[in-house]
Formats: sequence, C-alpha cells, structure tokens
Amino acid sequence: MRYTVGVIIIAFAVCLLLLLSAVIATYVTSVTEQSVDLVSNVPSGPIALVQGNAKGYSGAYNDAIFLSMTATPVKGNVLVAVIGTNAAYMNGEFSAVSGIHQTGVTWSKKAGSTYQDGTSYLNTEIWAGIVGSSASKDIVIDLSPEPSFSGVANVCEYSGISGVVDKTASTGGSGSVASTGTTPVTTQSKELWVGGITNYKTTQTTPTTGFTLFDGATQDHLAVSYLQKIVTSKGEAFSGTTIGGGDPWAGCIVTFLPGAPPLGSGAGSIIFCGQLGNGSYYIDNGGYTYGTSASNMLNTAITQASATGNGNVIVLNGTWTLKASLVPKSNVNFTCQPGVIITENTPTSLGDSIALMLSTDGVNNFIVNGGEWDARKGSLSDFRLTGTWFANFYKYFGIAIYSDTPSTNITIKNVLLKNVIGQGIDLFNCRDALIQNCTVINAGDNPITLDEKCTNSVIEYCTVVGGQDVGINTWAASNCTLQFNKVSDVTQYSGASHWGIAAEASKNINILNNTVYGCDYNIVSTSENTFIYGNTVDGKRFSEFGIELQESKNTVVSYNTVTGCANAFGTYEPWKQTANVTLQGNVGFGSEYVTLSLTILGNGKVSASSSWCNYGLVSVNGANYQFPVGSTVVLTATESSFRQFSLNGTSSTNNQLSILMDSNKVVTVSFT
Repeated sequence: MRYTVGVIIIAFAVCLLLLLSAVIATYVTSVTEQSVDLVSNVPSGPIALVQGNAKGYSGAYNDAIFLSMTATPVKGNVLVAVIGTNAAYMNGEFSAVSGIHQTGVTWSKKAGSTYQDGTSYLNTEIWAGIVGSSASKDIVIDLSPEPSFSGVANVCEYSGISGVVDKTASTGGSGSVASTGTTPVTTQSKELWVGGITNYKTTQTTPTTGFTLFDGATQDHLAVSYLQKIVTSKGEAFSGTTIGGGDPWAGCIVTFLPGAPPLGSGAGSIIFCGQLGNGSYYIDNGGYTYGTSASNMLNTAITQASATGNGNVIVLNGTWTLKASLVPKSNVNFTCQPGVIITENTPTSLGDSIALMLSTDGVNNFIVNGGEWDARKGSLSDFRLTGTWFANFYKYFGIAIYSDTPSTNITIKNVLLKNVIGQGIDLFNCRDALIQNCTVINAGDNPITLDEKCTNSVIEYCTVVGGQDVGINTWAASNCTLQFNKVSDVTQYSGASHWGIAAEASKNINILNNTVYGCDYNIVSTSENTFIYGNTVDGKRFSEFGIELQESKNTVVSYNTVTGCANAFGTYEPWKQTANVTLQGNVGFGSEYVTLSLTILGNGKVSASSSWCNYGLVSVNGANYQFPVGSTVVLTATESSFRQFSLNGTSSTNNQLSILMDSNKVVTVSFT
C-alpha cells in the first residue's frame, strides 16, 4: 500500500454493459496470451517410451556412428543414448564419444565406464539429448580416436522426463555376469533408469532386476546392451546381463528425474551446477570448473548460459549459501531441481543482508524455476522512509528485477521464498512477466508485486502466508491479471492497514478467482478499470472490509463471496472521487454493512446497482426506511442542491448510504 486515501462512488448504470464487456475482453486476451506460453511448461505426464531403440554401427577404424530415429523426435521429449566402443590392445587407448550432432537437439554426457584387459579397451557411455524445435531424425556420433574394432549406439526417445540426472554408477570387470554398478538410493519415486553394458565378442542375455533389454547382440567383437526400467518407487538402481565365457565388460547406469525439460532447451547450452563432498562446487559445461564460492559459481554459470543466446542452468543438489546476490541475465533458464536450497548466512544487522537474486539492469527472456529460497532475516525488520531503508533498499529483496531499463519475458515459477526483510518477489518495469505457483512466507514488505511500469503480466496460482503491507499487488502497472491466488494473514505495516490483494494506482487490472482471508482490507482497488470477479473473502470476524474501493474509477465488482467482515463492500473517505462502479451478483454472509459512499459532481443523474444478501433496511442520517425485496430506491441530486440528495422525497445532507447485511434476503438498490 502507498497510503492512497479517499474514495467516492459515482455509479453510472449506463456504463455497465460497455464496462463489463471491455473488462472481460481485456481478461480473455490476457489469459489467452499467457496460456499459449504456459503450454510448453507443463510436464508431459507419466514417463513413457515414445520410440526406440534405434541402432547405429561404426565398423573398425571409423570415426563416427550414423543412425536415424524412426519418427521425428517431439519437442520437450528427451533422447537417451547408450554407446559402446572396443579398441584393440595394440592401440593402447580407449575410443570415446567426442560429441553428438543432431539438429534441434542438445546432447550432453551423463555417465561413463571403461575397462581394459590384455585383449580389449572397452568404453560405455550414456548421453541425453533435450529435444527442441524442428528436430532432425538423423544423429551423428563422433568417436575419437576411431575404434580398432567397432562402435555401437542405441537411442530411445522418452516423454515425461526432464533430462536431469538424479544418481549414477559405473563398474567394470570380466566373467559371465556383467553389471551396471549400483547407485545410491534415488530421491524420487517416479524415474527412468537406463543402464548400458559393453562387452567383448559374445551376445548379452537375461537382464536382471526387472529391466528391459534392447540389443545386446554381437557385432564385430562388440556387444552393447541398452537396459531400461521405468520405476514408481525409490531404491538403489542396478542391473546386469549374462555374457559368454569370461569376457571383459564395462557398465554404467543413470537415473533420470521426472518432469519437463527446461524451457527453451534444445536451442542452447545446458550447464549443470553441483556440489562435491568436500564443500566445493562445480560447473559442468562440457568440461568441469571448480570453486569454493556458491555465488561465484552460480553467477559464472548464468553468464556462460547467457553468452550462448539461449542457455539453461540446472542446479542439481544441496544448499547453496550466497555471499553475493545472484544476477539474472538475458536468455537464461535458471532451474533448481527438487531439494535445492538457496540461502545466505544469517545477517546480524540490516546492512549485512543481501538480495538472493537481483538485477538492476534490463533483462530479457529470463526464467527462475523452483528452489527453496531463504533469506534468514530472523528478528530483523525495517520500514519504508527510514534512513536504514533507503541505505539498504536493494539488500532487502528476495527475488527482484528492478531497473529503469525495461525488461521483457520474465518468468518466476515454482519458487518457495521466505524470511525476507523487504519485498519478496518484485518486478519493476517488466513487460510480459509471469509469476506462477510461487509461495512467499513471512516477507517484511509486499510479498509479491508487479511494480511500477509493469504491463501485460500475470500473477497466478501463488500463495502468500503472513508478511506485511499488501500480500499480492500491482503498483502503477497496467493490463495485468491476478488470478487463482491464496493470501492469508497479512499483518499491519508501520501502523497502516494491511491488504490482501490490491490494484494500486494502476490501469486495466483483473482480480479473478482468488481466495483471501484474515486481512484488515482483503481486496482493494485504488485504480482505473478494475475487474474484481469470482473471489472468495473470509475476514475471520475481524476484517474491516471484504472488498474496498479507494479513488477507484470504472470498476466492476461481480460474483464475489464475502464472509466475516464488518463491511462486505465499501468505499473509503467519500469526499475523494470513486466513479462508475458496478456491483453485480455478489453474496455476503455474516457482514454488517454494504457501504456506498456517493458524491454528486455535476448536473444530471447518477446510478449504481448492487445485489447482496441483506435485510433491505436502508438508513440515511440515522433514519431507517424499510423496503420490500426487489424494490427500487430513487436518489436524485444536482450541483445546485449543494450535493444534497433525497431518498424517496426525503432530503438528506449526508452523502453516505448503508445497507444492513443478512444471509437470507437479496435486495437490489438502484440510484437514477
């Protein structure tokens, strides 16, 4: 809230159809545009084998394997390849995969194993490819050096997996039973487990532990098995096959997490960030970079991904304790896998705090997806307009893009953010932004905000618990939608009333199908062209207003349900101008009043319509007038009457009309 005060309703019935249709048109356009963008973000359902295996073979001393999928891979799916090579002992080195080339697919190595004896140098590798737009069926796998015997590759396509690795294992040996190795217990119940075993000369059969075997046939001193299992429970992943004689073999296994690949993947690089057991961190960008600073490593990965023009940063595991803010950059998808915590050392003073993620420059095409973000503010707090607030303003954010330079296409989704001194998620001067399925707990200032100059943006399916000032709001924004959110128990801020959801000093704002409870003022508009529709408010018996307007113009309040508030609907400070308000189809239970504060600004007639559950008892200047259900109350006034009005012929100098509420009667009151 920005301490905007004052409200007057001048409700023109003639504008109802035009206003309602215009606002609904704005809503439909906004939601449709965002829905198009959301389709590719939704996980593709259960894990399933789409096609495969497709097999390719190199032959001796060939430096590439060529193969083609039966059908064109589908965008958002993942290809998994098991590749084996065999080099003769006289070469003295392993033949390995140096790269995989396929239009529209981004490939990276996930696991590998080697084993050598006096006869062979065996190498097994598992790779994954994220399918992007306009993918080709044709795949080229480069080998270096070329194998003296042969190379074999098997590729399958899957839906419902992310391409992100959970666990791996590798092993090697000789004998009649070959193995993939055994992983630690997996972290997710629903995963895809893929194993690969390469052996010398003899065919592989009889897969163990419920795996399905693809290939395994002997071809020029080499047999490669592709082992697959789609699981529904956690466990140690391992499998094996039976081979002839005492042949040497090399095996490995990868478990893949469920979900959808990062947005935009398939056209840019994928950079993995992980942790080692010794307290250090690594970046896997086709080669490894190591460091001891979580902030430096993550920011380096973001910078590298941005440089590719469409890069993906995937944070794999553990707690990342920052000493400096993460800095968003253009053309990056920043994804945290389940279990990732991004935090800071507990600040001992206000000046010690840092924003967890902050850009003060314009950013385009940036996505934050997932993670638990904890600013650890403890008992620290501050308020606007204090000296410490101005000094530490940028240190108080949770996740924010706050720049005078416009930003576009910003998405923040699936984030849990808590314990921030100032604003939680705050976007300033952003166009086409989406904040989706985020939870903000115990923010010191506005938990979620579309701030000044934001336009064509959406906040949806978010949850705010506690915090101060306004739970979810727009401030000086335009053409934005706040929908399907839940806000509860927002508390007072430096003595000011606390609001649940608000459109402040904005234009063309839709507040749709939200649930708000336990706030002093639950839904508030101080804006122009606001559509407040289908919301549910429970004031918990101490709220002042369910829905309130302050200097709000051209507002439709339609089909909302309000309970437990002193005033189901009302306006604030009637000497301020609130104009063109339509109340339609709303229901109020357990509330005392619906308050319409009216001021006549010129010659002519004004009108408003309201339908709420109420007694039908109308009071003006303390005098009560009982009207039958459905009756019409006529109010007339002109500028020459000094803004006095008469109620059915009885003159009044008070510009406030109250309708006492009840739960079992509906009265329509019209002013013309």
